[in-house]
Amino acid sequence: AVLVGKTAGHGDALFAWLILFASFSWALGSVYARGKEHRTFTASLEMIGGGLLSLVVGLALGEASRVDVGAVSRESLLGMLWLITAGAMVGYSAYAYAVRTLPTAIVATYGYVNPVVAVILGATLLHERVTWTLLAGGAAVILSVCSILAGSRRASEEVIVQS
Repeated sequence: AVLVGKTAGHGDALFAWLILFASFSWALGSVYARGKEHRTFTASLEMIGGGLLSLVVGLALGEASRVDVGAVSRESLLGMLWLITAGAMVGYSAYAYAVRTLPTAIVATYGYVNPVVAVILGATLLHERVTWTLLAGGAAVILSVCSILAGSRRASEEVIVQS
């Protein structure tokens, strides 16, 4: 309910399931990618494929008729360029490196931490409003990450003791 942005008990079930499916898919892909060689070309193909699919769906839904190119600001274009370079290319490369070198449980925590960092940056740099729901979601995220890391540490210690 916190993630879909509605008050507790009244969240949109479709969006909640989509969030769960996306998280599961990303986790499955991360486990599959472990030990595989990552090439920038492959990552680029994935991003191009996702962009093309989004374009086709947008066109099929008639979104082209609602686009006003003149309303796109310089800041929007620079923001998009930043997301393409630092957000996608550098970020994905760093993630691929982490998947190859760190335990899966630790790598998975990025998915929890990224939204919290985004909220903190939004509040400090853009003066976005921080609500109690947002704080509750952030607290749940931080507790989840701590639980994952503690469980991962215990599992590593048990393997060392058994060896």
